[in-house]
Amino acid sequence: MQPTHNINNYVQFQLGLAKGPTTCGACTKPCDPRGDHMVKCPNRGYLTSRHNTVQATVYRICKEARCPSVKTEQLLRDRQCPLPQTTDKQRMDLVITQHDGSKIMADVTGTHPTHDDRPGEPRNLTNQRPGSALRVAEKRKRDVYAVACARGGYMLLPLTFESYGRWSSTMETFLHKLGKAVNEAHYRDDRDFSTGRVVARCV
Repeated sequence: MQPTHNINNYVQFQLGLAKGPTTCGACTKPCDPRGDHMVKCPNRGYLTSRHNTVQATVYRICKEARCPSVKTEQLLRDRQCPLPQTTDKQRMDLVITQHDGSKIMADVTGTHPTHDDRPGEPRNLTNQRPGSALRVAEKRKRDVYAVACARGGYMLLPLTFESYGRWSSTMETFLHKLGKAVNEAHYRDDRDFSTGRVVARCV
């Protein structure tokens, strides 16, 4: 979860109540007045830290759900899923074998709906339609990786989230499925158990 002081700072930037730095101290690129760059900066931005948190949390939940196999940071080339149009160093965040034997390559990705740091960019329009930024990010992942994953016998599963907290329906459905597996593995006789308790770990 994003620290409270970071959320407060970002809200102040968005409302024009506070001024941020003009240059990013992590990558030296210009910063916009509303703080969009600081959220997205790959060197220290919120999306990067949030990505790592979601990846680690989903990994732990898969282990609790007793998935037959869960591995992180797997090279596509080692899974017979080559991407000829890119380098051979592309990785998947999680490679999961489910209880039914099906295999998943899960790619965690974060997106930010506003782009004041890039005036005129078409993606700025995504902040006008709820969920649009998520759909754009998920489509982008599928366009790049889905065919390559299928060649190796895997289904691509983009786990997409927004900086403002929204999840894609794909991610939400998968987390609830894992929650049910955790219930079956550990809490079958606990009437008070809710899959929401598992899903909430990624909030």
